[in-house]
Amino acid sequence: MATTSGQSSSIFTRNVLIGVSFAVGLTLGVLGVFLIQHLKPQNEQSSQDVARSESQQTSTKSTESSESTVTERLVEVFHHRNVIEQNKALYSILSSASEEELGDWWIQSQKIERDSHREIAQDGILRHLTAINPQIALTYIEEISVFQSEEPIRSVFSEWSLQKLDEAIKAANTLSSSQRRVALEAILETRDDLPDSRLRTIAIQLEGEETFLKLVSDASVFMSTAEPKESWEILLNDDVTDYLQLDSLTKVAEAWHEQIGLEVLSKIYHSEIDDLGAKYRLVSTIAQLDFHGALDYTRGLDVENERSFLASTIARAWARTDAQTALAAVSTFESLSSNLELQIARIWAQTKPYEVIESIETLSEEVRIETLEKAFSEIADQDPLEAIEKLNVVEKFVANASSIVQRIVNSWARQQPDTAMDWVLSNYSPDDQHRHLLLATVLHFLAPKDPDRSFEIASANPSTSMGIKLESLVIRRIAHEGDFDVAKKFLTRVKVLQTHEAYAVVGQEMVAQGQYSVALELGEELPETNQLHYYYEILNHWAQYEPRVLYDSLDDLSTNHLKSWAALQLIMKNRYEPSLTEEQISHARTLLISSHQSSLEKYENR
Repeated sequence: MATTSGQSSSIFTRNVLIGVSFAVGLTLGVLGVFLIQHLKPQNEQSSQDVARSESQQTSTKSTESSESTVTERLVEVFHHRNVIEQNKALYSILSSASEEELGDWWIQSQKIERDSHREIAQDGILRHLTAINPQIALTYIEEISVFQSEEPIRSVFSEWSLQKLDEAIKAANTLSSSQRRVALEAILETRDDLPDSRLRTIAIQLEGEETFLKLVSDASVFMSTAEPKESWEILLNDDVTDYLQLDSLTKVAEAWHEQIGLEVLSKIYHSEIDDLGAKYRLVSTIAQLDFHGALDYTRGLDVENERSFLASTIARAWARTDAQTALAAVSTFESLSSNLELQIARIWAQTKPYEVIESIETLSEEVRIETLEKAFSEIADQDPLEAIEKLNVVEKFVANASSIVQRIVNSWARQQPDTAMDWVLSNYSPDDQHRHLLLATVLHFLAPKDPDRSFEIASANPSTSMGIKLESLVIRRIAHEGDFDVAKKFLTRVKVLQTHEAYAVVGQEMVAQGQYSVALELGEELPETNQLHYYYEILNHWAQYEPRVLYDSLDDLSTNHLKSWAALQLIMKNRYEPSLTEEQISHARTLLISSHQSSLEKYENR
């Protein structure tokens, strides 16, 4: 355009009209070229963009349509009222689905809110997908919560074991222990066409031989369900740990109860069940069928241990459902009433702390303090200040609430040691006898978090007649956490009367954490008059923790006296907890000095 303007200007000097005509013509020409070169491609580009946009919209609509179709068909499946019809409809739809389509179905199945419907859908999808590509099916399981993965794992490995057993076993070995157990159960239950020897080999491959033994035992049990006693003996005499087959034991016990009534409680008690927790659970399950009747049954038992065990187990189970009714029932249980009341009250305080506080006057005075300690501790775990505020509700029902405050502060300090410490310092004067004990409680938790503040508080509150040396307590807690540099820094600031004890607690923690030579070197910082006592305590501690290491280190001890003392501790320790050979003990005896030899003879001849 600049060149055209120059030409127009030149022509203008000769003839304005010609110049104007020429300029207009040239301008129109350039404009025409411009329109041809630029507007036409833009129109073409615009057409392409429209086409692409329409294509994308079509694709999106297609995807949305596909998702909508899957969703609609899933809804149709669960319009059927019974599970058989639901499975039939689902399998009819999935039978011809491709791997890609099954992937779409899986995505939509995760959106199903109702658990039972989601499990049915995912079971069918995974089984069909496993038949096509089991590895992909396994990756889908990795996408879901571990808490929802058990049934999908069963589906995949059940189907996979039918298709390609060896591949399924190999894949199961890559899972976590809990998922591997589920996969193994699915394989064993599905491939019951295989001989037991083969199934046992598979179980061993997947580190689950006990799972195989449990399934075999369960199968034997349920083949003889008409004879609960026989089934009971099968379960107790197999090679499976009892707690692993607790469900089976429970079912048999319930069937046995239908035959012989509450006498089954005695059968459970006298059975050689290797897990006490399992025995508690079994008794509790039967008791729940009739708490009143179960407790009355125990009144007529002649064996005191049996009566006590069954009555207390029943009472505790009852307390979890209706503590007040349980309390009323045990109040007439003569010899066991106070013990049963305490057990019920403890559980009541644990499960319903507010309720037990409001009803504390219904409990006998003997059990109130312990019950309230537990109840207030439970509340303090959630809100310490609320627990403090509620103290006035119970103060008139107990002679002294200091132990309750102690439990509240302990729970508080475990969560917020700084705040708990502020409260103690603000609410208890230096001459209050309870202050020192509460400070010790809080310092136990505060020292690892704020060593400097803890030591300052400990130094400002000297030991009382209660005997708790706060400085040593703080140093021990810091050393226990392995921060020996900080602990040693405070050793130089400890009051003279606590010096020996403070050094000893650090040395003992060093020994407990395997820093033996450092512990020995620490003693050299003490005055010579205090060193022997320090080494006595350290070597005694060492003998308790690592006797073999101490034996191997005897020659490294600096004096014959220390070697003798260490040997004496090892010999005495070995009498009630053998860890050294007779030859090693004989060698240790050769290191004893006469005074230690005499002490040992008195010990052995007492």
